[in-house]
Amino acid sequence: RGPARPRTAPPARKPAPAALPAGAVAGAQSALTVKSDATGTVSLGGGAKNSSKQVTAGKTTEVPYSVRKKLRKKILKKGQSRVTIEVKLTDETGGTDTKTVRVRLKR
Repeated sequence: RGPARPRTAPPARKPAPAALPAGAVAGAQSALTVKSDATGTVSLGGGAKNSSKQVTAGKTTEVPYSVRKKLRKKILKKGQSRVTIEVKLTDETGGTDTKTVRVRLKR
């Protein structure tokens, strides 16, 4: 059997606060739901700031992420943007697998 592959679901959108501070982007802090078939560590990169979290085989886990500053500025300017997030799973044996996920964010 080859390296474990992370299965991803659309990001869980958290409700926006009633009043956002000036310059804040709704959805800048979000979470990506990951379900893996192996126990290990999931790392996020690409358009998201680097973050990682331990995952257990067969269970869904929310991995929090925030969008890089350059993309937040683009969202403020244009109103929306697509972000490519790189999801990398490293299992207990050291095997790795990488998958990219495109997420659409709005202001």
